[in-house]
Amino acid sequence: MSIFRRKSIPYGAGRRKGKQGRCGRVKQKQSQAGQTNRLRSGLATLSSLQPGQGGRIVSLHISDSADRDRLRSLGLIPGTFLVVERVAPIFAVRLEFSHLFMDRELAAKIILLPFF
Repeated sequence: MSIFRRKSIPYGAGRRKGKQGRCGRVKQKQSQAGQTNRLRSGLATLSSLQPGQGGRIVSLHISDSADRDRLRSLGLIPGTFLVVERVAPIFAVRLEFSHLFMDRELAAKIILLPFF
């Protein structure tokens, strides 16, 4: 008897049915509710902060993998604390040992838990 033996699953319990089944309908309802672009209570985007305000990064909602990898290599990962230095003409952000400069569109995709 192998320790990697597959366990049988009762019919209908834990099986994925695709978009036509129950799982697809639940995901579709959740995605429709999430289209309002609202953040959870207490969260903010980096572009909504003023100079002198800061916070801890919660997530990066960046679809372009090159931008996401570049920001991660520069130290913008979840859990990092940052402070906004200036907002115009470009965003200047101070991390623990460095400064980063980015445009407003990229700053709008960084979600953080602000502290004031």
